[in-house]
Amino acid sequence: MRASLKIFFKRLETLNKRFLFRFVLRYIFRNQFIPNPIQLAEINHVLILRNDVIGDMVITTAFINFLLDFNPKLKISVVTSSHAEPVLRYDKRLSQIFILERTLSSLIKLIMNARGEYSVTFALSLNGVSRDAILANLLAPNSIKVTYDIGWPEDREYYRFLFNQQITVGHEEWPLWKKLISLGESVFGVSYPENQIRQSLYYPIEIEKEMNQFLKQYNIEPKSFLLFNLSARLDYKKWGETNNSEFINIFLSQYPKVPVIISSAPEDRSEALRIKENSGSKNIINTPESFGLFHVMALAQSARVVFSPDTAVIHFAATFNTPSYIICTALASHPVWQPCSTEFRTHYAHEFDPVSELKPQEVFNGFQLFLTEKKIYTS
Repeated sequence: MRASLKIFFKRLETLNKRFLFRFVLRYIFRNQFIPNPIQLAEINHVLILRNDVIGDMVITTAFINFLLDFNPKLKISVVTSSHAEPVLRYDKRLSQIFILERTLSSLIKLIMNARGEYSVTFALSLNGVSRDAILANLLAPNSIKVTYDIGWPEDREYYRFLFNQQITVGHEEWPLWKKLISLGESVFGVSYPENQIRQSLYYPIEIEKEMNQFLKQYNIEPKSFLLFNLSARLDYKKWGETNNSEFINIFLSQYPKVPVIISSAPEDRSEALRIKENSGSKNIINTPESFGLFHVMALAQSARVVFSPDTAVIHFAATFNTPSYIICTALASHPVWQPCSTEFRTHYAHEFDPVSELKPQEVFNGFQLFLTEKKIYTS
């Protein structure tokens, strides 16, 4: 029962895909095409499948806001991963949150708990469309099943019997938040002004109190500090200790009165402590070891500006309209993950170089220009 669910679905998908989809699944899941629009005001329960990472789920809250703006009484349930679940944990507007781990036992548990009557099911995961297609039919057999951006015509034909609607939205360069809103507009036949698009994050009041106590301990005023995140999920997104340390020292030489709060994942904490120790500056402060994801959300809301690799922290900042400067590599970053905000700037490594190839002085020059243009700090 500990077998990998990812491997299970991958084997299912690659087991003669043509045969499986055309001669097996089409007779098990007989979904017929249903034309648009669906009347959003008349539906009562939506199921969202989003089994991705934290940042993708943060962006998906813009889609949740879209749905609730048009139908405030709508019930929304979400299937997600344990990594992304905290993004939704304290959102009281949601009916239920179901977690799908990568085990067969988790799948069985999910089917037992989440199977029910839904009006519409949205399969939104960027990876694993076959998994989402099968889950949509197992969990919500009577719902209208919708997915988007299945590119190749042959794939669209394979999935024709698993979904009632396959929507192509916008341009491939569009950011994810714009694609999701366009999907909703297409399915429900509505128009949604771009200036109303927004994300939402919720965390307990206790987290805010602990964050404020931390700031008070170091005499830091809200909306005064630079939140510097040095962690990233993928190694080639990380800048490296030498670069991080040199950049912070350059920054403090130009902005000596600005507090720099370093945020790091547990595995990078020793690096953060060394940067503080080697600098000797009182204006470099590490977050307490007890601080977790919700504290980072709170700090992103309270910061004057956020500096980070392309990771979830950037989407936290975008949610609270905190300006952010993002160091990126074409190896992983793409316009599809652009923050849902106008208050950001991206700084790419050359061609397909990893982020670690970026020179601290070069990055600082770009960052300083951003700070000046946005009137964030004056040196």
